[in-house]
Amino acid sequence: MVWLLSLLMGLQPVGTDFYLPSLPSLVADLGASMTQGQLTLTAMLMGFGTSQLLWGPASDRFGRRITLRLGLILFALAALCSALAPTAEVLLVLRVLQGVGMGGVVVNARAIVRDHYSADEGPRAMSKVMTGLGVFACVSGPIGGVIAQWLGWRAVLLAVSAIVCVALWQVWVRFEETLLEPNPRAIDLGDMAKSWAQVLTHSQFWAFTLQSIATFFGLFLFLATSSFIVTEVMHETQWFYGLIMFSMSASYIGGTFLCRALMAGSGLQSTVKWGGVLSASGGVAIAVGHIWGDTHLAWLLLPVYLYAAGHGIHQSVGQSGSVAPFPRMAGTAAALSGFLQMAFAFLGGAWIGPRMSDPSAVLAWGMLGSGIALFAITWGLIPRITPERPTLVVATRTARR
Repeated sequence: MVWLLSLLMGLQPVGTDFYLPSLPSLVADLGASMTQGQLTLTAMLMGFGTSQLLWGPASDRFGRRITLRLGLILFALAALCSALAPTAEVLLVLRVLQGVGMGGVVVNARAIVRDHYSADEGPRAMSKVMTGLGVFACVSGPIGGVIAQWLGWRAVLLAVSAIVCVALWQVWVRFEETLLEPNPRAIDLGDMAKSWAQVLTHSQFWAFTLQSIATFFGLFLFLATSSFIVTEVMHETQWFYGLIMFSMSASYIGGTFLCRALMAGSGLQSTVKWGGVLSASGGVAIAVGHIWGDTHLAWLLLPVYLYAAGHGIHQSVGQSGSVAPFPRMAGTAAALSGFLQMAFAFLGGAWIGPRMSDPSAVLAWGMLGSGIALFAITWGLIPRITPERPTLVVATRTARR
């Protein structure tokens, strides 16, 4: 199950990191502005975030299998059509549809973790899944960079479609339904409103969702600005940028291993505090480098490695912790948490769009803000609402093994 969930969650970096090295050439080929190029990423996140509000209740009503298949089919078709887009405007619409399909995949993957594992086992299981996601992120950048440099950006999107088709095939032949008790009223508007209210008034949901929001916002800023910083400001090749993405993803994988080790030996509170220290250290370091005026590659890489390691901890704990209290509404809780993450990322995209003339400043100040927020959340908020235990014990049920 962990392998399949890693494949499904790994489609996130396939849809983003795989595509990033081709952004500068895409902008040049379509005659678009740098802001429009950045919007192709933001547009996908908008579709990804908003669609989860529908995918979540639908998953709780009809089951994980059918909604997962539908999401994968839409994702694959939209990526295929994107490779044929004649203009930047058409590409933006198709990227939104890719995001909608990806929303169905990720909501179901996170809900399956809650279906299949107990609340105690969830954070450690999610950290294994996130390790798998990190492997996909490691290879997505370099492979995407090579394809972009030798075959062009359209070939990159064709490759994305092909990878999603492989995931669809695996789900079709291997995945068995994990939702044992579908909720027949999950898509009833009245019941949906009650479910949303129940989730949105739960303190643990907010603590861990805010953790996920803050860490993803810093990552989003890196994804939106780094290709321009490396290729336009530092004048490196697309292939070399792919290697940078590989090394950053390797640091993220290291963070997921660190998360499991800390959870086993020190407990939840100590684990998230270490994540907060790593994130804040990365944010401070990149801001100091920017103020100092250092344009050396180390100014970018070392702080990002620290932040990525912290991200490996925050994602593993945050994504499992936000849904753990809701065994019968895992899809809805995952959807709301995912929507809030993407909503903040979309607002961030709107903020950085007019400022992309100086992508280095956007990344430095944005990552500093994310690091400070994560330090406050992990040292102040989470310890107040979680017990001093190695695991999250918030709900009990018989989990299907």
